[in-house]
Amino acid sequence: MRRAGGFGACAASLRRDIAAGRRECAAAYHQLHEAHLRSDADRDDHLMGFFLAMTAVNLAEASTQQDLPGNFRSHAYALLSLRIRHSLPRIFKYLSRFYMFKAKHRQRKNENIDANLKWLLSGPGQDFFGSPYWHFGQPCSSMVSDFKK
Repeated sequence: MRRAGGFGACAASLRRDIAAGRRECAAAYHQLHEAHLRSDADRDDHLMGFFLAMTAVNLAEASTQQDLPGNFRSHAYALLSLRIRHSLPRIFKYLSRFYMFKAKHRQRKNENIDANLKWLLSGPGQDFFGSPYWHFGQPCSSMVSDFKK
């Protein structure tokens, strides 16, 4: 069915090219966000990291599920949730939990998944994520002792 305006009125080959472009851009922004989250030099640039995460999620949502590899959406939602927890004030905690729920909901059970993401989406990982006793940059030994409280 042809619609007036927009990408729906384009030829099928052009729609495939646009979908491939969205998929590649989503992967690129997601990798940029991962690098930004791990970088010590950009530790204080919270706004840029938040925009990288939101752009990756928006492009992933604009792509069809068949275009994206395995658990890509789940991973993008989980990293956005971590970014919200890291970069935004505590009042946005509900938004962080919402995106973590979306990550858990989008997880494909029969696909390969990163071990860290698998743990984060499990019950103990969700309990740890929801606890107020951790933050980024904290040494591992103090995280474990604080989590046992």
